[in-house]
Amino acid sequence: MKIFAYIAFAILILYAALLAFAFFFADMLIFPRSPKSYAEEEGDVFLKLPDGAKILGRFFPAPKSEICVIYSHGNGEDIGMISDTVKLYVDAGFSVFAYDYPGYGLSDPGPSVPRLRESAKAAWRHVSGLGFKPGNIAAVGYSLGSVAACEIIGRHPDARCAVLIGGIANGPKVVLPFNVIPWDILDNSKILSSSKPPVLIVHGDSDIVVPPRNARENYKICSSAKRLVWIKGMGHYGLEETEIYKNSIFKFIRNPK
Repeated sequence: MKIFAYIAFAILILYAALLAFAFFFADMLIFPRSPKSYAEEEGDVFLKLPDGAKILGRFFPAPKSEICVIYSHGNGEDIGMISDTVKLYVDAGFSVFAYDYPGYGLSDPGPSVPRLRESAKAAWRHVSGLGFKPGNIAAVGYSLGSVAACEIIGRHPDARCAVLIGGIANGPKVVLPFNVIPWDILDNSKILSSSKPPVLIVHGDSDIVVPPRNARENYKICSSAKRLVWIKGMGHYGLEETEIYKNSIFKFIRNPK
């Protein structure tokens, strides 16, 4: 029986070490540093977060557009790197507000999950201040940005819709098929379980960065009107280059009901 006790003790120690690593180093893993890819332009705004940090935001207007997309980018990129993607939305007739979280682009340093969520809230306040009604504001989030998009629809049941592209269910399930962490880390599924705005989930069926199980879980647990679109043969990157990306997302934003 001693051998089983030793094995159980070793498993307990390993699990405790895993929890300690997740607690102290989660932000380092979630927010790796990336170089700035752009310079400040006329019209850029700096939004202040509750803790005093400032994030940079940039508005891309579309002529005669009543709908504004709040675009929350993925990890390892900033506003300068998503210009081609933003242009797709503007060309489709949607105004876009894009922004960088702390630690990205020209925003203040110090990325963290709470600051990511506060950035999403600041983006919503700014777009509302531009005159867009809640029912005309769509939250679009790619990869890590899916957390920001879920934060928006979790707080604003009157938002137009959310689009989660390569989105996560929760942090641990990006790595494992089950959650072994007893506290919330980037838990989108928890928000989606009580969401109100319509949700479109777009995911590459060959994604190894954010495995497809995340899309399946988000779709299954989502409590609002929902759609799931698989982009066959695609992984985590380059989804915006496919026709199904443009056709499904733009059609959904125009008519999410």
